Amino acid sequence: MKPQGLPVNGTLFTQVVRNSPVGLFVTNATGKLTWYEVSASSSYNNIPDNWLESMRQEGCDPVVQMWQNVFEDKMSSSCECRINASWDGKNGEKGYRWVLIALCPDIDENGSLRSVSGSITDISYQKYVEECLRIRIEEAAELKSRQENFMDMNSHEMRNPLSAILQCADEISSSLNAFKAGEDQEASCMTAESCDSNINAAQTIILCANHQKRIIDDVLTLSKLNSSLLLVTPDDVQPVEVVTRAMKMFERELLTHKITLDFQVADEYWELGINWTRLDPSRVLQVLVNLMTNAIKFTSAKRVRRIEVILSASLKIPSEQNSFRVSYFPSRSTNPDRPTSQDCVARNEVYIHVAVRDTGCGLNDSEMQLLFRRFSQAQPRTHVQYGGSGLGLFISRELTELQGGEIGVASESGKGSTFAFYVKATRSELPNEEIQREQSREFPDLSQSRYSSETGTVASEELSPANVQYSLRPAELCFRLLLVEDNLVNQRVLERQLQKLGCIVYVASHGQAALDCLKESTFWNGQGKAGIDVTAVLMDLEMPVMDGLTCTRKIREWEITGTLTRHVPIIAMTANARPDQIKSARDIGVDDVLLKPFRVPDLIAKVKGLVTMLAANQLGGTEKLSA
Repeated sequence: MKPQGLPVNGTLFTQVVRNSPVGLFVTNATGKLTWYEVSASSSYNNIPDNWLESMRQEGCDPVVQMWQNVFEDKMSSSCECRINASWDGKNGEKGYRWVLIALCPDIDENGSLRSVSGSITDISYQKYVEECLRIRIEEAAELKSRQENFMDMNSHEMRNPLSAILQCADEISSSLNAFKAGEDQEASCMTAESCDSNINAAQTIILCANHQKRIIDDVLTLSKLNSSLLLVTPDDVQPVEVVTRAMKMFERELLTHKITLDFQVADEYWELGINWTRLDPSRVLQVLVNLMTNAIKFTSAKRVRRIEVILSASLKIPSEQNSFRVSYFPSRSTNPDRPTSQDCVARNEVYIHVAVRDTGCGLNDSEMQLLFRRFSQAQPRTHVQYGGSGLGLFISRELTELQGGEIGVASESGKGSTFAFYVKATRSELPNEEIQREQSREFPDLSQSRYSSETGTVASEELSPANVQYSLRPAELCFRLLLVEDNLVNQRVLERQLQKLGCIVYVASHGQAALDCLKESTFWNGQGKAGIDVTAVLMDLEMPVMDGLTCTRKIREWEITGTLTRHVPIIAMTANARPDQIKSARDIGVDDVLLKPFRVPDLIAKVKGLVTMLAANQLGGTEKLSA
């Protein structure tokens, strides 16, 4: 369309517009186009009289609003919208074209609209970059959130057993110091009961240290994976003995939780005549330890507690045979070579296959999709109820793929799970006698193809650490404490020590149980002196069923409504050490915070200080009322 009334240099102006990325146009007072000029390379060489026809359906609203601003309110306006024209990026990106439209009204001396001039600019690439940036920001925010959750979980998992370690060490030290000093007749000779208590305390320390070692191993392995420093170091080993070693590592945990463990060597293993193979035993052991840890964790609370470990072997790739009816996660290895059984025979290769089957809580389809991801667990509350770092299965997948294998799972919610993995190994000859003797000392002899944890050599007595003798005397303490703690080891250790110091301890394993206990206390409206007397509540924050923060919030609500007749002193015992987490706990209503790990004297000092402060505040309030 040729411009009307264009000055002498209009041709030059037109040429400039055509060589620019911007289109210019003019409309009359009703919005009808009277002139336009667009870039020669533009895909919108025709601007229709009805603008809305060229807009995508979802982009009409801002255009209508812009039209109203200009033609009715006589105000300059602009908007971004998508038009019905395709856009092809330089790198193959495709989509609808984005444009920026700007309108400016021309008003005559009477205030009437004479015409409207405007510009249209192609911003498709900018919008593409913005979308890419938005996605990257969201991914970065999600990764940051997952990493923070990972740090919180690991802080919780490391600090919790540290409390038990410190308290048990105090117990042993105090008992031996009393024996050495001969403070009283009973302490002058080490009784069998005192010996048993010290042994149990030492075993608790070992149990907690092993738990921490697994967390540290996971973190270090992740660091090596991120730096591509993790190497596979094959060695001549017997796969049967590697699996047996893993099971013996869990003997005490299995007996403590009364879990039956069966080890079976499949017929296929013996039929292939496998004895010695060349693989990396430490990496296979690490994967198996992760799977056993999960199996014990999710089985320990069930009525039927059974774990089966099955060792098998094959010349064919197990994931292509549907072994153990497990769905394997495809390997992300860039090596497309998938050897046949004939290739394996020629290369003297074999696939070592291990499955761990449990009677735990099982998984549904959506939960299984989250497995084997970094910092991921099946449910957001999994680590609260069962613990763990969210790294074990991710690391297991990485380690199996490094050894030419895959890992998978078969599960049904409420009925248990089967986790299986396989690695590629090479048959090897019997090592020299010195190596064989060394390994026979390290591994137990396994002449049968079945192993049961019920024949273990470790006694199955329950952990019952005895009291730690501090300078505090029982006569000094008359606290009645409600201990809200879900970790069984921490619960038993702390309860026993507080009792021996003269405290009366009521135990709750989660927040809901704590609320039920308060309903029977003197705090409850209507109970009066008939209820149990509670001096203070020792509240863990990360618990199943109901966490400590939710429980605290409910208690403070009851105080406001009069359901509880007076203030309930609450001390939070938590491994959540970040300042914002501590502030959040205080804002919700806890009176004081004690970070794990802690020693019992620190806890007693907190209780004394809080009780004294609240008593002084109450006395001050009474005096003001009487005045």
